[in-house]
Amino acid sequence: MKRLILATGIPELEEVLQPRVKELFDAVESVLFLQALTIVPVDRDTTVLLSDTIQHSGSRHMVDVVDFLRRQDVRIVYIGEGQVVTSPFVQELLSRSVYDLILRDDLSLGDIIHTLEHPSTYADVAHLVAPNIVQTQHSHSKRTLVVRTSDNDDSDGEKFTSATRKKMRLFPRREKILEQTYPETIIVSGLPGAGVSYIALKIAMKHAQTRRVALIEASDRPTYARWLNGPANDDGANELAMKKTPERSWWFTQTLRIYPASPDTGGPTLKSLLGSLSSLDTDIAVIDARFVDVQSFGNLTDVLVVPPDPAKIEYVSGINTKELVVNMAPLSLPVELEEYATAWKDIKVRAVPWSTEQTLAVVSGVVDSTK
Repeated sequence: MKRLILATGIPELEEVLQPRVKELFDAVESVLFLQALTIVPVDRDTTVLLSDTIQHSGSRHMVDVVDFLRRQDVRIVYIGEGQVVTSPFVQELLSRSVYDLILRDDLSLGDIIHTLEHPSTYADVAHLVAPNIVQTQHSHSKRTLVVRTSDNDDSDGEKFTSATRKKMRLFPRREKILEQTYPETIIVSGLPGAGVSYIALKIAMKHAQTRRVALIEASDRPTYARWLNGPANDDGANELAMKKTPERSWWFTQTLRIYPASPDTGGPTLKSLLGSLSSLDTDIAVIDARFVDVQSFGNLTDVLVVPPDPAKIEYVSGINTKELVVNMAPLSLPVELEEYATAWKDIKVRAVPWSTEQTLAVVSGVVDSTK
């Protein structure tokens, strides 16, 4: 099945493009952040339309993600600004046999559709290979990608309002894009009552042994402040999502900062939170995310937490994950541990044993983070 994954970070462009490429692909879908491209299933029949304006929610650089996709034989069509034809990044793309490069500041939807329909060859981009490229000077400070609705339209395109065109300004200076840094993101979610918050805390504490970690509560049932005797009325998670400086700074340990949510409002949405992570000064962000958010966000998570009842697996089998955690596991599981993961391919699966001390361990802050 031929699939197209839109990874541009520009909803306005993708909304207009989707109905125009349905005849070329059996399925068209979108991802909202770069890291998702390493989680969703891909194969040689997958094409990714990529732009470096996609939200970078993880630590993996764009080149790393491109390399990962190419190793799965995924075709990549890259949209970039005109000035990047001389950049080392383009050389990285070419070295990985990415030849479908749309490098200009003014292009039409026809340009994109034509490239999707007619793959480029090395002969089409050989002039870009260093050292044959000629360095040029660019005096402008910002570039705007104007998407015209037809090749004969020299205007901005009447289907786009001025407000929409402003949103579609793809390329503020590339240097600014590269200056933005995001922590490695670990999204932890699962069925309500499975112990997601406990597992997220354990993961955060394990990484905090060697790195600086932010644990962010995006749950409907905030618990960290109560469990760990945190500051009263601290709503750091929602303040972070609104890109406000949190009123309090709760460092649970010297290397673990917790952003709790207010019990009155619950945590922020996963979508609003991921757009604010660049303001963090930590190496890793562990997000305790509500299950319905993960479902509406593209069914993507890094760690999926389930109870030991095998019948519950059917409720989460549509979620793409890297790791499955069977929490509160009895001494003897109803089925073999590997059988919990039969709905997925090539994921890690592990069990966290049930114990009467589990709640007490969280309350006291003494958590065995080695398992």
